[in-house]
Amino acid sequence: MLRYAVAILILAGIVIWEMPDGKAVAFNGSFVIDDFARFLKLLTLLGSIGALVLSGDFLKAPDRRNFEYPVLILLSTTGMLMLISAADLIALYLGLELMSLALYVVAAIDRDNLRSTEAGLKYFVLGALSSACCSMGRR
Repeated sequence: MLRYAVAILILAGIVIWEMPDGKAVAFNGSFVIDDFARFLKLLTLLGSIGALVLSGDFLKAPDRRNFEYPVLILLSTTGMLMLISAADLIALYLGLELMSLALYVVAAIDRDNLRSTEAGLKYFVLGALSSACCSMGRR
């Protein structure tokens, strides 16, 4: 499953690399893709590929064969890519939440380890509180 996730990220990198130069606007100005955003997106994809490759040895153990891990990394990467192109506060918030929600589960992926469960719970509570504060500040 890790190979497929890495292949998807490489394919996304090729698509971003082949995009024409200049500025592109989508969703009525909520997302903007320019040359700097393309560079940051390629850097993000490279970091996600590195994270998947480096976690291969960790996931090879028979008790840690989680097929969810690459899917969660892909969802988190999608949130990061949305975050990079956001030109609107609601688009920024959506990208941040998509990235964070997947990473909450990644932090607690090792269910048998007490520290992993604690880390996931702490990360979730901190994210929920910050999200609540952010949404209350917009009223």
